[in-house]
Amino acid sequence: MVDSQKHAAELLDIDSSFKLESWLKGFVSSDIFEDESYWRNVGNLRSNAGSIEASADEINPLVERVVNAIEAVIELRVAEFGRQPENPREAIETLFDIPQGESWRLDETQAQKLAQDVVLTFKGDQQTPTVEVRDNGIGIHPTEFADTIVALGQSEKGQRPYLIGMYGQGGSSTFDKSKYTVIISRRHPDQLNDSQADVIGWTVVRKRLNVRAMVYSYLVDPDTDSIPTIPGEWGSSMGFVNGTNVLHVGYADLGSFAKQQITNNAYYTLNYRLFDPLLPWTLRDRRGAKQVSRTMRGVPYRLRQLPSVSGIGSSETRRRNETTAVRDHVDYRHEPESGPTLKVEWWILQDEQIVDGRRRREHYDRLRPYRDQTQRYSRRVTSVTRGGQTHAALTIQLFRNRGLHQLARSTIIHVDTDKMTWEEGAGFFTSNRADLKTESQRVVEAAVSAAIELHIDRLRAIERERQQEIVMGRSASDEEQIRQHLDKMIEVFRSHQDTKGTSTVQPGGRRRDFVGRQEPTFLKFAQTNRTIRPGVQTRVDLLTDADDEVVSHNRTEVRVRSSNTDGVLVDFDTRGGNGRYRVNLTPAVDLVVGTRIELSASITQPGRWAVEAKHPCRLTVAESPRPYEGTDPPTQFAFASQNGAVHVRRSGARIKIKSDARDDIIEKGAVLNVVSPDSESLPVLGTSAPKEGEFRVRLSVPVDAPLGPAGEISAKLTLKDGSELATQADLVIDDQLRTGGANQRSRPNYQIRDVRKIPNADGEVSWSDMPKVLDGIEQWNEHDVGAYFETGEENERQITFFVNADNKDLLDNRKQIARNGSQLDADGFRTMHRTLVCFHLYRLAVSGRPKGDTEYEYREEMIRLNQTLIYTHREFIAHITESHGG
Repeated sequence: MVDSQKHAAELLDIDSSFKLESWLKGFVSSDIFEDESYWRNVGNLRSNAGSIEASADEINPLVERVVNAIEAVIELRVAEFGRQPENPREAIETLFDIPQGESWRLDETQAQKLAQDVVLTFKGDQQTPTVEVRDNGIGIHPTEFADTIVALGQSEKGQRPYLIGMYGQGGSSTFDKSKYTVIISRRHPDQLNDSQADVIGWTVVRKRLNVRAMVYSYLVDPDTDSIPTIPGEWGSSMGFVNGTNVLHVGYADLGSFAKQQITNNAYYTLNYRLFDPLLPWTLRDRRGAKQVSRTMRGVPYRLRQLPSVSGIGSSETRRRNETTAVRDHVDYRHEPESGPTLKVEWWILQDEQIVDGRRRREHYDRLRPYRDQTQRYSRRVTSVTRGGQTHAALTIQLFRNRGLHQLARSTIIHVDTDKMTWEEGAGFFTSNRADLKTESQRVVEAAVSAAIELHIDRLRAIERERQQEIVMGRSASDEEQIRQHLDKMIEVFRSHQDTKGTSTVQPGGRRRDFVGRQEPTFLKFAQTNRTIRPGVQTRVDLLTDADDEVVSHNRTEVRVRSSNTDGVLVDFDTRGGNGRYRVNLTPAVDLVVGTRIELSASITQPGRWAVEAKHPCRLTVAESPRPYEGTDPPTQFAFASQNGAVHVRRSGARIKIKSDARDDIIEKGAVLNVVSPDSESLPVLGTSAPKEGEFRVRLSVPVDAPLGPAGEISAKLTLKDGSELATQADLVIDDQLRTGGANQRSRPNYQIRDVRKIPNADGEVSWSDMPKVLDGIEQWNEHDVGAYFETGEENERQITFFVNADNKDLLDNRKQIARNGSQLDADGFRTMHRTLVCFHLYRLAVSGRPKGDTEYEYREEMIRLNQTLIYTHREFIAHITESHGG
């Protein structure tokens, strides 16, 4: 079929369905997809979808491929050494010289060398990449394909004690995830028997609909009814000496797992799924100009690289820039009188990050890089493995059941089943190796419970330590958290005051409306750094406190100058107002990328006054984006959404569908069909051809349409050849957008200061400092809540809110939450409580209420307010206690 080494090499580099189809039509047969003589059903089964589509998860089949590749490498060593180990760990210890059969013990050089034997590579498209799994293992002879890699349930792995696999169909689940799967394999030349020629076998598995169900078939040579081959010497020239290469072309539904760089989601997830691999392997990304490669060694190895701590911020092996440490590590082997032997290991992680001179203490964030981010396992951090592969995962509810709520949020657990006998392990997991059987789960839970009981005193001590951290609060990020809420409350308060005809004064002393000066005091660029592109018009804004009439007056000169007058044309637009004016920039088309240009500005009335911008606006010339071309056929097609939902407004909506289609796809016969959740009340009014791959859909939404979820909207793009791309999303109707006028309110001018009995950090105020701050009041105590103090004159006025961090009622309340709730619960209460206190202080400040000479009159009022807030939160605390089983 393939008549040259060049064409054979092209098959190894396939990275899209379009390229594969073109290759098959060009080098095999132009009617290959219509001629059924080229195709045989996988497993020789008339209906094979049931076995192949057994896994609902997209990641597990890929992991099975990697495991198969590792097993092929082990098989080669077994054949070379001529002996069969009793189990997988013994195999890697005796055949690969891996200490104690645990690959995490290898040094980095050894691990990187071994990892080159198994490589998973992302190629092609970012959304639906071609995923290649290649190994340097024993390989499969073409005469054995039908009984192995394109068979179903006919594996002999269950009779080979040194391998992990048992059922012979795990890897075949990848056929369901890709339209095509290319398989290329060469038996190691030294392992051929007398009847086998040194040839490379190759085939393509295709997925297509047959009436109601999918059917999976693989390519054969119609003349011989066997797997197509190419000469072995071609493979040697191409660097394909032995092993198997499986290309999953256009692997679907990987989501962010595929979109992000492999240093993030895929790296975390695959390390978790192959939790403690028998052999290191390589994860590679060849998409785009920057290629990335990572050695995959599993979670235990990665966790063992972290420093240990014996308490809060007391690293025993401190490392530079370390942000995560291990607070507690347990390695426990469960050996009951009756039942299987299990190894239980856990790591309790600790946040060592320093922010503004203080430890963050958000320990649960430290767990993220070591857990599976996909939906299936996102809340499961107890990995149950066999042969190092995660066969099931559980939550950490057992820790919560013992009152260890804080530890449960920062602990990862490994339950290793490798010490079970073959009889015990045979029925421990379900056949798809993604779940535990009910009885098996009880066994695992008993083992973890036993480990907890064994170490309960130390765990409780760490739990108390964590609770105390919560009581003290984070502090490092309090003000920013409070601002997110407080600014909105102040904005609503101002709006309410405006509707009553009052003039609301901001904490900075300014009125809500912009009031300019006849003689301005400042002029500045809104952005001091800006990227421009050759030939692409852009803008920067100038800010000033000059009155609008002053700026537009014929005596006023506003000048904006470029340091490169030939490179950038500058046009000042006097149609701005309220202190903000636009400067239009037109860069020359021949500007050299990397060129730096400075803009300066001044506003003057000659002979009277002049103001210049103190800081220039620095422009950097960046490369213009390449013209959009699109893909034919397209591979991406999805609604533009927020958190999986399409949000529309009443009275009409424009919906976007993102794709990588060519802009002329409709002209070439493609049809876009969009189905509304209710064609009568929410009819689709029209669709447009794509612009830079983006389709737009017009949807009619009545002005009185009910707000909230409205059902599911779907779209289908049918291409000229009959193939389809489809997408769907929840449709949510929101209220109409409120448009802001020209007068915009500035951010309130305030700061928040902690007041403590004994300050524990620089910048904090003590109780004893407050009489000096508030002009002779009595010394603060545990009952005080908050106070405000104004500084500055006129436009520079600022309010400082002082909040008592050691208020007794507040601390008691937080202790109760810490016993039963989470860090998030306690921080949520703390933030909202402090926000409400600051908001009341703000209202007192802007009301102009006078203060006494020796004490502030509102002191008792703040104490009563605090008690009211505490009482209000009792229901909240009761709810938290109930929800956590406390």
